[in-house]
Amino acid sequence: MGNVTLYGEGMDNVSNAIAALGLDDFEGAIANATDALSIFREVFISIQIMLNNYDFKIGPLVDVDALEEAILRSIERVEDLEALISSEAPIYDKLIDAKGNLTLELSFLPDNVEDVKSSLREVNMLLGKISQYLKQVAQELSPQRIRDYCENAYPYMERFREQFRGGREEGFDVNGFLQTQGYQN
Repeated sequence: MGNVTLYGEGMDNVSNAIAALGLDDFEGAIANATDALSIFREVFISIQIMLNNYDFKIGPLVDVDALEEAILRSIERVEDLEALISSEAPIYDKLIDAKGNLTLELSFLPDNVEDVKSSLREVNMLLGKISQYLKQVAQELSPQRIRDYCENAYPYMERFREQFRGGREEGFDVNGFLQTQGYQN
């Protein structure tokens, strides 16, 4: 009966966490969620002890089909990153290794679920690091790309100004014409 009471307390904490989130009380939400997880862990451990006492074996708690789908999504993510990264980049080889590991892990299902989960977790952490690296590289390159764009656009801007000036001198309403074409200012 104690586990039922604990479970009820855990559900109360979940409800309190949701209510705290609604009030933008993030500290309260985190505290309640943490308490709920601790309680659910105790309940889970108690259930495991009861099952072991009766020599009851349960299968993996992971849906093999869902795990396979997660691996396939990670492979797609690797392929997307491959398309963005030059083959000369130092992280490119890590991507290829990750893709190979994921493909290999598919062959281990459904027999070795725990190892596959662990490997998938490691690959996803690597993919997160690679995404952060790419974001950092893009941020570092952006100012230079903007400067290059402006330098390349400047001659065109001057040429357009000369064309517009010539049109105005001939009495042509350049602004009116451009506005009819959907341009402003």
